[in-house]
Amino acid sequence: MRVTPMKLESIRPTNPNEPDRAEVERRTVEAVQRDPASFLRAYAAPPDSDRGRYVSADLMKEMFSDYSASREARGRYNTVVHNSAAVLASAQYREAVQDRSDPRRTEALFITGVPGAGKTSAVLANGIPQDARVVYEGQLIDRSSHDKIAAALDAGLNVSISAVLPRIETALENTKHRFDNVGRGAMFATMARIHEETPKGLQAIKERFGDRVAIEILDLRDRANRRSLDYAEGVKVWTKELERGSAAERLQNHLDVMRREGRSSRAFEQQAKGQVPDLGREPDRGDPQAGRSEGAGEGRKAGVLKDDPAGPPLAPYEDRRISRDEAARQIAALGPGAIKEAEQRESASRSDPKAHADARVILARLNGNTSPEALQRHLAKLKSDEITVRHHPNDTALTRFAAFAAGIEREQARERSQTPDRTPARDRGEDRER
Repeated sequence: MRVTPMKLESIRPTNPNEPDRAEVERRTVEAVQRDPASFLRAYAAPPDSDRGRYVSADLMKEMFSDYSASREARGRYNTVVHNSAAVLASAQYREAVQDRSDPRRTEALFITGVPGAGKTSAVLANGIPQDARVVYEGQLIDRSSHDKIAAALDAGLNVSISAVLPRIETALENTKHRFDNVGRGAMFATMARIHEETPKGLQAIKERFGDRVAIEILDLRDRANRRSLDYAEGVKVWTKELERGSAAERLQNHLDVMRREGRSSRAFEQQAKGQVPDLGREPDRGDPQAGRSEGAGEGRKAGVLKDDPAGPPLAPYEDRRISRDEAARQIAALGPGAIKEAEQRESASRSDPKAHADARVILARLNGNTSPEALQRHLAKLKSDEITVRHHPNDTALTRFAAFAAGIEREQARERSQTPDRTPARDRGEDRER
C-alpha cells in the first residue's frame, strides 16, 4: 500500500548570522521536511503532550535535540528552531482534530495570551479535559488561527477559547523565571504584540464564527481575585487594561526596576531584545534527531563553537538531576538518532570482529530492553520524580541516550537498596539462631 507523504506548510528561514545557529536551522528544517512523522511520534510519547492532544510549538521544540540538550542550547537556538516547531505543531493539530478514536472527545480548546501569562497553569490546572480531542496553545491574532478553528468546527467539534489576561509586568517576571530555569524567555516585541492585539484577534474570530465559538477571558491581573468573563465583558476589561500605557514601555520600565533590584541579567535582556543571549557557548552538534555532526567523534574536545575556537570548553553534566517529564522528552527526542547511530556503527565496524560484536550488542539493546519505549516504561515505574544524568552537551545522540538509560538504572538500584529485604531468613539460607 502506498503511503501518502505528510503535507507540511512551508518553513520560513530566519537566516541567522552566526554559523552554528545557521547550521542548526538548516539541519532542523531538513530533518523536519525529510521525516515529519518521526517527530510527531516522538511528540506523542512524553506525558506532557497527553498522547498528542495538547499541541504547543514550544513543547514541540523539545523534540529537537540541538535545542533540548541544555538550558544554554534553548537560549541559543530558540528562535532558529521556532518556525520548524510551529509547522510541526500545525501538522500535529491537524492529526489530533481528525483523531476519532474516542467518540467521547467532542471538544477543541484554544488557549491564548502573552508569554508568561500563566496560561497552562490557569486553564489546565487539572490536566487536559477528558472530553477534549485537542487543546491548542498559541497566539490567535493572525488569520492562520481561523483555519485551525474552522478545521475543528468542520470536524464536528465544539470550539471554545480561553484568553488569559495578566499584568504585563507579571508576565515579564514569569518569563524571567522560565529563562533562568529552562533557557527559553520571550522577546519584548512578541509580548507587546500579543498583549495589545489579542482583543482585536478575538473580535475577528467572533465576527467570522459568531456563537459557534465560545470565548472566555480569564482575568488574572489580581491572582487572589481571579475572574472568568464572557467575551463582551472580557474584551472591555482587556481594552481598559491597554489604556494604562504602551506594553513595550511598561515592559521596559519594569525591566529597569528588575535591573535596579539586581534581578535582571545581561543574557535575559539580550533575549528580550531579540539578540542571542550569552549563556555560554554551545557546540555544533549535528542532526536534530541524531545530535551528531561530522566532527562529533572528537567528543569532549569539541565543546566550543567552530567560529570561536578560543572559547572556553563546556563542562560535563555531572550529577545533573532532571525531572522524569524532562527525561521522557529527551529519551523520545534522542531515541531515533541513537538507533540510527548504532546502526551506522554496526555497519561500519564489520572489518573489525571485536568492534562489530560490541556494536551488535549495543544495537540489540536499543531494540530490546533499552529501547526508547522500554526506557519510558522503566521511567514511569520509578518512585522518584527525578533521575541523575551524566553526559556532555557535545556528546552524540547515542552517548546521551545511554546516559539516560544509565541514570534510570542508577535510580532503580538506589530505590531497590532502600527497600527492606522481607525474605524469610530460611529462604536466604540463614539460621534463626547463632
